[in-house]
Amino acid sequence: MALPSTPDQWSIVTRTGLLRPTLGGREGEEVTTTYAVCPHCQERQDFSGKPDMLKCLRCKKESKVDWSETC
Repeated sequence: MALPSTPDQWSIVTRTGLLRPTLGGREGEEVTTTYAVCPHCQERQDFSGKPDMLKCLRCKKESKVDWSETC
């Protein structure tokens, strides 16, 4: 049985839900949080815009961003 392969590009994760007041929002306010996950060390990282490449602040490796699908 083959092990699942790890990605070689940054994965984009979009989380939606309601922002809790303890996180600085107003009760019931809808929020979308998008972050990238490093393919090398799995660190979560914020980003702005729609970059083609990202450099991980933790492991310092640079890789392409996979915009073809989001998690």
